[in-house]
Amino acid sequence: MPLCFLFFVLLTVLGFAGSIVEYLYLKESFEQSVVAERDFILNQGIFQIENGLSGDYKNLQKDSGELLPWLDSETKNTDAIRIWLKRYDEKLKLRRKTEFSLSYLFPNESEATQTSSPLFQFIVFDGKANVIASSDETDSASPDYSAQKKFVEEMLAANLIQKREIENRNGRSLNIAFSIFDKENRLKGVLFFRETFPLSWSAVLRNSFYGLSEQLFSNLIFIAILGFIFGSPFAWYLSKRLQKIAFAAQSWRTGDFSAKTNDKSSDEIGILARRLNEMAEDLQENFALLANNCNC
Repeated sequence: MPLCFLFFVLLTVLGFAGSIVEYLYLKESFEQSVVAERDFILNQGIFQIENGLSGDYKNLQKDSGELLPWLDSETKNTDAIRIWLKRYDEKLKLRRKTEFSLSYLFPNESEATQTSSPLFQFIVFDGKANVIASSDETDSASPDYSAQKKFVEEMLAANLIQKREIENRNGRSLNIAFSIFDKENRLKGVLFFRETFPLSWSAVLRNSFYGLSEQLFSNLIFIAILGFIFGSPFAWYLSKRLQKIAFAAQSWRTGDFSAKTNDKSSDEIGILARRLNEMAEDLQENFALLANNCNC
């Protein structure tokens, strides 16, 4: 029975090793699970955004009318527009911090600040999708707004008053554009707004590793059960064959070389049994010759 136990342990170890190999081969599947987990978290976030932040976006669309006096003039007041955008940026940041929690995207406040892109971005375009002013523009650098410009161009080409979409490039930004009209319903400009939601990759990886480890553990249990079901009879079969050899060896030890192990298998145990039988026959003949010589 100890042999059965050792064989079971061997199969369990092999099953664990197989799970490790499976993990290495499932690297691509793991990466896909990370992406799926990220999308799941973001979808939860977008659902809360639609319910909790829709009022903010409606207010932004309404407040964008305050830009009209600076857009309606022949020489557009870019400085005044930029100041308005920066003030609205600070106003919205304060509201997010005090009235709306993004805890579904990051578990603690330290991770909330670890984002490579700005939380908000405001850009004002004219009726031909040319940039007038932005909230993140500085005197020393002018960012690349080609993607935002394309977004607004598509909106104007489709004659849309408002356009909204989740940015799939990084999966965590919401883009909105509002058309700004004067009292005669003439298009004077477009306010583009992007909100970027900080994403906790540690939470994503933790959840993904949990799912993968759960799968590997299930496979390990399955292999262990199969090893016990099929390994026990096989171990019992091997044990019976080895016991025959052990009984024969015990007889040889007492000088009875007539005991033989009847094993005709072609595996290693069968070959060992036949060679031991040959050895017993040789020993029996040698002892017989030795006895005859002594009698002489």
